[in-house]
This record gives sequence, structure tokens and C-alpha cells, in this order.
Amino acid sequence: IVFTSNDHLSWPLSLPRYFSSAVSTDKNRREFVKSIVSTYSEFKLNGVDLDWEYPGHQGEGSNQVSPKDSANFLLFLQLLRSSLPHTAVITAAVLLTPFYGASGQPLKNVTQFADVLDWVLLMNYDIWGCQ
Repeated sequence: IVFTSNDHLSWPLSLPRYFSSAVSTDKNRREFVKSIVSTYSEFKLNGVDLDWEYPGHQGEGSNQVSPKDSANFLLFLQLLRSSLPHTAVITAAVLLTPFYGASGQPLKNVTQFADVLDWVLLMNYDIWGCQ
């Protein structure tokens, strides 16, 4: 009821945690995007929020990490952007140094991410802690 009677509210799809394998190949990216677009359309959402902890960088110690994570994430975001309606909002929750390259060092130039993301949300708890 709330969903259908409040057109002014924002209804994004929020995807948490780890995406290394989901974005690792062109086939996986296409399947992941297809699933997101299907859910987006079925539930009449207006955005997608991605909270990957962390592309190219270890999270809790148990997540899969690849040196190609950030490059693959960018390819995924570009495909997602081109597959969703132009009005869709795409956001990402990121570290202060958001994306790591194949060398394991933070990327110095992230402008291509800015081309496909509407908002970037800093994970402040990773900067200052949770207390």
C-alpha cells in the first residue's frame, strides 16, 4: 500500500557485500545486470545502491578478491547504467580510497566511475569507527 500510494518516495534496490565473482566475466556481468534490471522493473524501483566491501581489497577476510575487481566493477557499472532507464539512480557506498587497481594501490583517477554513478556515499564507520 505504501509502495503504490507514495510516488514521491525513493525505492532503490540495495545490494550489499561482495561482487567479485558476479562481475568477473562478461557473462557474469550480463546475468547480474539482467537480474537487477528485472527486479528494478518488476517492483517499479527508482535506483540501485551497491555496497561492495571492497573492490580489489579484502573485507572481512573471507570474501573473494581479484586484482581486476575495480576494472570489472567499472565494466559492470557501465553495463548497468546503459541497461536501466536514464532516470534510474545508481549509488555506491565506498571507502575513503574507493577503488584499488591491479597493483593493489588505490586508483588515482576515478572519473570513469563518476560518469556512471549518481552518488558516492562514504562509509564513515570505516574512517572513524562505529563507537
